[in-house]
Amino acid sequence: MRGRASMWKGRLVTARVGGDRYRIIGGPESYFGHTPGEVADELDQLHGEIMSFGISLRALAEKDEQAKLSSDATVQQARANELAAKKVMESFRPLVDAVERVKAKIATDADSSPYIMELHDAQLALDTFMPVDKRHEAVIAYKNLADERAALERAALERKPTALETWERNTWQPFFDTWMKLRELKQKPAQTWPLSGTWDRIQEYRQQFRDLYDRAPFKPSGPRPLDPRKDPSLFGDLGSVVKWSVIGVLALGGVFVLSSVVTNVKQGRDPVEHYVGLYRGKRAAGR
Repeated sequence: MRGRASMWKGRLVTARVGGDRYRIIGGPESYFGHTPGEVADELDQLHGEIMSFGISLRALAEKDEQAKLSSDATVQQARANELAAKKVMESFRPLVDAVERVKAKIATDADSSPYIMELHDAQLALDTFMPVDKRHEAVIAYKNLADERAALERAALERKPTALETWERNTWQPFFDTWMKLRELKQKPAQTWPLSGTWDRIQEYRQQFRDLYDRAPFKPSGPRPLDPRKDPSLFGDLGSVVKWSVIGVLALGGVFVLSSVVTNVKQGRDPVEHYVGLYRGKRAAGR
């Protein structure tokens, strides 16, 4: 029985065998892979699910971190010192801004003479409030205290990581990093075409993500991730790497070959053995 196959129309290629229509390329259960658009959409959808989970995880981890830091006396003292230094620096900030505004007028106006006295008065007010050397010292002191506070916080977090922080660092982050590398395939057209294997790799990440979601040391917000969407096997236990390669070559012959493959499978015959037999018969007839 000869089948008829439809040409590629947007996102789907189908083959009609008798009265049955088979999805060959594209669609939710295709036999020969998915269109580049479907692969890109699947990457985006799973990425959105992963990012949503990651954001909720980071928010909870930050709450844990802040709770831990709030109970550390050394960190709290460092924060108080930094805040005091910041208030000193902010005390002369309005006077500095006033001087800068006058300088901007002088730079943009052709006649700067009206602003000379205004600049003198603004600079005098600033220096009277706090001499320039003291202002420099205040800026340096604030920067040093901010660096000291940050270092103490990092040390405190590393001393006693919570269960959530440990899971995020050792389990979630490695998964997320490898997923981001896979997502880069969206920018490589050849890696999104049918039979590229990218669709199945995405589904493997779907399964990994579901497993992480179920084992997370907190109750994630939002719906549970979707199930992996594996395609049906056209060849069953005949689907070896070699036979897939042969079918890939046969597919170059046109949509009739795809339709004929489905016919053979429906009749319980091995498509590869069928075509090899035909090839041998043609060679024998040509001798």
